[in-house]
Amino acid sequence: MSSTNVDYGFGSVLLRNVVIVLLSSFVLSVSIGYLRQWYFQVALSRLFGAEVVGYFFAVALLLSALASLVGGYFSDVVGRRLLIVVGTCVIALSCCLLLMEFWVGLAVVVASLVLLYVGVGVVSSPYSSLVAESVHPRYRGRVFSLVSLSTFLGMAVSSFIAGYLVAKGLLYMYLLSSILAVAAVIARLGLVETRLRSGSCVLSLCSPSSFVRYLREVARLPGLVYLLLFIFFASFSSSLSAVYLPIYLDRFLHLGFSVLGVLYTAMLLVAAFSQPVAGYLVDLLGVRFCVLFALFALGLLMSLFTYFSLLGLFECVYLLVPTPFFSAILSTAYMVYVAKLSPVERRATTYGVAYGLSVVAQSVAPVVGSVLWSLDPYFVPLSIAVTQYVLLPIGFLLR
Repeated sequence: MSSTNVDYGFGSVLLRNVVIVLLSSFVLSVSIGYLRQWYFQVALSRLFGAEVVGYFFAVALLLSALASLVGGYFSDVVGRRLLIVVGTCVIALSCCLLLMEFWVGLAVVVASLVLLYVGVGVVSSPYSSLVAESVHPRYRGRVFSLVSLSTFLGMAVSSFIAGYLVAKGLLYMYLLSSILAVAAVIARLGLVETRLRSGSCVLSLCSPSSFVRYLREVARLPGLVYLLLFIFFASFSSSLSAVYLPIYLDRFLHLGFSVLGVLYTAMLLVAAFSQPVAGYLVDLLGVRFCVLFALFALGLLMSLFTYFSLLGLFECVYLLVPTPFFSAILSTAYMVYVAKLSPVERRATTYGVAYGLSVVAQSVAPVVGSVLWSLDPYFVPLSIAVTQYVLLPIGFLLR
C-alpha cells in the first residue's frame, strides 16, 4: 500500500493555505454568523415556541455529528481540500435555500438549519487538520487563534449587519449570505492539499472495515478519554448557551432583534480580538493551566449573571461581554491538544471523533434545555454556570 504522507507542519509554512483559510473564514462567517448565533433560535422560537426549538437543533446537531465522522475519515483517505470544498458547498446551498422562503414557506428555514449544520460538520475535521499541517507545531496555538480571530470578526460583522438589515427586510440579508457563501467556496478551491495518497491506496481504504479500523486506532490514543469527557461537557454548556441564552434575553430582559444584534456584535468583537492573546497564552503556559483558568472565570461570570438576572437587572448583560475571551482560551486549547494528541495519518479522523462527540453533546443540550425551560427558565443560565465547575477536575487531568 503506497501513500504519500505530507505533514507540512514539521517543515515549511504554507503561507497560501494560511491566507486562504483566514480570508475564507472571515467571508463565510459574515455569511452565516447571525444565523448560527441568534437568528435561527429566536425566529424558530417565535414560530413554534421555545420548548420546540431544542428538538429542531437536536436533529440538526446529530446529523452534523455524523457528517463530521464521515468527513474526518474521508479527509484522511482522499485529502483535506476536497472535503473542505464539498462541505462549504453544502453551507452555500443552505444560504441559497433561505431565498426560497418567500415562495415556498417557513419549512425552508428548518431545511436550511439542517443543511447548514451538516455542511459545518463535513468541513470541521479536514479544516482543522489542514491548518495544523500548514504550520510548524510551535506556532499552532497562535495560528489557530488567528483563524478564530477571522471567524469571530466575520460573525461580529454579520451580527451587526443582520441587526440592521433584518429590520428592513429578510431578503437583503439572505441575498448577502448567499453571495458571500459562494465566494467562500471559490476561495477554498485554491487551498493546497496537505494529505496526499495514491489512487490505489484511496480505493483500498474506502470501505466500512477501514473506517472501523481507523476509529479503533483513534480510540487507543493516550489521554483520549479525558479529552472526550472534557469535550462532551464543554460542548453541552456551549450548546445550551447558544440555543437558549438568546431566547432568555429576549423573553426576560426584553431584548429585541436590534439589541440582540448589538450585544452579540460586542461579544463577538471581544471573542475576535481575544484570539491572539488566547493563542499566545496556550503556547506559553500550556493547555491544562489555561483550561482551568478559563473554566473558573466562566463559572464565576455565569453565576453572577444568573443571580442578577433573577433580580431583573438589565445591566447584568454586561457580564456576558467578557465571556468570549475565556471561551476563546478553551477553544484554542482544544484545537492544539487534539493536534498534539493525534498522528498525521489519523488526525482528521481524531478531529472527526472529537467534533462528533461535541455535536452529540450539543444535540442533547437543547432537549435538556427544553425540559429546564419548562420547569423554570432560570435553570438555563444556572446550569451553564454549574457545568463550568463540573469541568474543573476533568480539565486538571489533561496532559
